Amino acid sequence: MPAALRSVVKSFSSLSLTVTLIMLSVLLVLAATLDQVNLGLLAVQGKYFRTFFVFVHPLGSEVSVPIFPGGYLLGGLLLANLVAAHLGRFRFAWNKSGIILTHAGLVLLLVGELLIGLWQRDSQMQIREGETSRYSEDFNLNELAFVDTADANFDYAVSVPEVLVAGGGMIQDGSLPFQVRVVRYLPNAALQMRGHASDVTPHPATAGAGTGIAVMPARITHKPNERNTPAAFVEVLGADGSLGTWLVSPALAAPQEFTYRGRTWQLALRAKRYYHPYLCGWSGQSQAGSRKEESSGK
Repeated sequence: MPAALRSVVKSFSSLSLTVTLIMLSVLLVLAATLDQVNLGLLAVQGKYFRTFFVFVHPLGSEVSVPIFPGGYLLGGLLLANLVAAHLGRFRFAWNKSGIILTHAGLVLLLVGELLIGLWQRDSQMQIREGETSRYSEDFNLNELAFVDTADANFDYAVSVPEVLVAGGGMIQDGSLPFQVRVVRYLPNAALQMRGHASDVTPHPATAGAGTGIAVMPARITHKPNERNTPAAFVEVLGADGSLGTWLVSPALAAPQEFTYRGRTWQLALRAKRYYHPYLCGWSGQSQAGSRKEESSGK
């Protein structure tokens, strides 16, 4: 082994480094466990474990400041420390097979968590009796979808991630013949018919079902058995001006429709969809009417 590589291996195989990384990992798990009450399980995973550093916003500013190593960094260093220790100190022998298998299990856990963090997608497919489907839905994420229904056999959909809707402002996509302006976004809201609601505060909706619905902000929940129901007011802007402002929310039972340049469009804030090649291959065709999904890259 070259001298330079031997020096690197010796540095990473240090027992002091092992103890330090384990202590930092314990502190990270403790902080994440305490913060889970405020953020919920999914947000804690993203903030503490599936990141290289834990960031905070001091004094409520928009600046992100790293204050602690995250799960990816600690896990990567622990993996390097374990591999370096085997390269530098351990020699294969049958009487050491137990510790070798134990360390191999730790390596599998670390690498497995990395792969899960990068590629895992949790979704559900709901199929009623007699129906077919080629997409599953992620009920932890939402998307603002615009669906062109002009073709009787083919629906063309353009979806915008909820994070862009939450940011507000203009949303422009080359796949849409119009522009979209987010007037207001509520991360959690309760919807009631105006005739039965105690809060009848005017809101921006000028078209669609939202004109007869009262929207009341609700406190964000982090309980695993509860789900936030976001709502947004979006204005569709054509070449000749505004086409109206719609209330969109997963709480609405059906998509809303509008017509632009002779084509009928549906819009809805819905659970994020993942399309699968279960029916008729990956050609985009399905028995229930094909849908081509194109996510906004903004």
